[in-house]
Amino acid sequence: MRQCTTHDEFVQQHVVVVATTTASTLLDPSILRPGYAVLLAWMSARRAALTNLVAGTPVATDHQSTEALVAALTDRSEGATIGQLHAIFQEAAMLSLRESIDVTEIRAAALERACCQVVSDACRV
Repeated sequence: MRQCTTHDEFVQQHVVVVATTTASTLLDPSILRPGYAVLLAWMSARRAALTNLVAGTPVATDHQSTEALVAALTDRSEGATIGQLHAIFQEAAMLSLRESIDVTEIRAAALERACCQVVSDACRV
């Protein structure tokens, strides 16, 4: 039995592999090479996911609209998986609770800080 060694040979045999992960760092580096897979959520998918997450979370928008917050988080989360976007909201909730146990809303600043912690490339100063 002959082993497929190139992407073209793999495609010619009509073999398709579909997989998901919440942490792209767990993938083998050979899968991460350009042209082998669509690995990251597109901007429109991130925006839709973030819109749903913001709608389902009590967020204090701190002098900006919800749309502006979603746009900022979409830009800062480039390269994030959908699982990482969810983790941003979980981390922001924990950051808010550490500041005050009586908090009822997550501040936009906590979301931006959590974004930096969860998605390392998001922190562009």
